[in-house]
Amino acid sequence: MWAERNERGIEGDPPCNDCRVEPMPENADAHRVFNIVRFQLILGPGSAFDIRHDAIWRMIDELKIKKRLECFEKVCLLASQWWIPKLNEKSEAE
Repeated sequence: MWAERNERGIEGDPPCNDCRVEPMPENADAHRVFNIVRFQLILGPGSAFDIRHDAIWRMIDELKIKKRLECFEKVCLLASQWWIPKLNEKSEAE
């Protein structure tokens, strides 16, 4: 629904949870871990450049995730390819 609005030129974030996309079942563990550790970042001069791996592993242990390495890789990928660039882009705009 929200993607269709954006295609029509109406920009912005979804105003409610009904518009959000649920992760695919095989990504649910990584999504859960990422949501918990997403602000555990390593900061450099003026920007974030990585997510703390120890925080990811700690949550993987705490949540008793079975496919540990797969989950770790997915969280790192999500952080490096989407989250950190998004945060850095936002901070550059301010």
